[in-house]
Amino acid sequence: EEKDAEARSIERTQIVHTLATHPMLPMYLAGDHDGGLLLWHFENKYATRNYIAAPGPRILRTRFSVFGNKFGVSNGAGCLSLWNFDRNERSSRPFGTIQCHTKRTTDFVFLNA
Repeated sequence: EEKDAEARSIERTQIVHTLATHPMLPMYLAGDHDGGLLLWHFENKYATRNYIAAPGPRILRTRFSVFGNKFGVSNGAGCLSLWNFDRNERSSRPFGTIQCHTKRTTDFVFLNA
């Protein structure tokens, strides 16, 4: 039993500042120190998709909506970017980006999304 757990562990080396797990699928988003956003499947060794977030410094918060159909990221430049989530869709750009203010945006939440 212990050997099975070791065989399934995957080592990843990436500097990550924020993680968000999908509420229904075995996937998660990782926001890194230079504004990159990657989608990972729990069992894959490599990221399945690279998203293009608003230009700026590191991503400070990543969140999925409660149903998992949307996700967003906020960054150190005060931007909030939003995507519709479809794991089969190949669009890597957000459907909307909002400049919230001139300082960093540390958090946000989806209401009734």
